[in-house]
Amino acid sequence: MNEMAAKPVIRHPSQDRILDEAEVLFANRGYAGMGLSELAEKAGLSKSSLFHHFPSKIEIYAAVLERVFERLWDLIQNSADEGGTQMEKIEGISDVMNDFLAGSPHTARLLLRSLIERDFEDSGITREELAKRHGAYVFQILQFAAKTLEEGIENGEFRKQSVGHFVQTLIGALLFHFASGENGVVGFRGSIFEPERVERRKEELKAFLRGAVLAK
Repeated sequence: MNEMAAKPVIRHPSQDRILDEAEVLFANRGYAGMGLSELAEKAGLSKSSLFHHFPSKIEIYAAVLERVFERLWDLIQNSADEGGTQMEKIEGISDVMNDFLAGSPHTARLLLRSLIERDFEDSGITREELAKRHGAYVFQILQFAAKTLEEGIENGEFRKQSVGHFVQTLIGALLFHFASGENGVVGFRGSIFEPERVERRKEELKAFLRGAVLAK
């Protein structure tokens, strides 16, 4: 199903270094709190070099989000290529997103912020215009999850339910857990990003999903 993928963006190594640092800063401080001088320093570049690669702060923010969704979609495609039942495909999506967010502790916080962030509108770009930059990847991720559930309902593997609500529940369960980080649910001892906790979370979430979708 690789033919479904949006065209990947080819980036200069310096651009990826800038985006690596920007992703952490945007996640921790939001759009308004991310300073370009600090970003340039952390990326090991002058401010003029920063602007050589990205003409504005909003361009950096857009590129950060685009790269996150591009990487996630690539991983989901690879998982989908393995085939299996519709339940196995749903579990594959869950596992991929779980590993992706666990492997980059700040990414879930970045994505959660992006759902409510509005400070970037001062740059003259609307939320709709910003979304166009990464919209192809987001659409394909959501479409694949929805289609997988729909096909499972049609073949009797899954019980009838709201496809939209299910997709929202799956994404919410993954995003909130990792976005909460060390400030999450009371009762966690140690980091939720420890490998054994990540694996436990994967199994618990898959058990929840099976109970939520499988036909009785």
